[in-house]
Amino acid sequence: MDEYQREYTVSVGERPWGKYIVLLNEDDHKVKEITVKPGHAIHRIANHGETDLIFIEIQTGDYFGEDDIERLEDDYARG
Repeated sequence: MDEYQREYTVSVGERPWGKYIVLLNEDDHKVKEITVKPGHAIHRIANHGETDLIFIEIQTGDYFGEDDIERLEDDYARG
């Protein structure tokens, strides 16, 4: 990512299954680039390939917190 693009990156989150980069964070929408490592993240999307899976997630609404996430099972032993 060059310096021009980095200036507009809001945040980066490293996770056991990969990472996300918040590209845009507005009052009514959020845009994330999500990278899923091979063999991970089956609870939402699975990557059965041999290379990273990268996709764009767009959230709309007025609340974007992550405290409402419900995990049926947690392969990564998070609380």
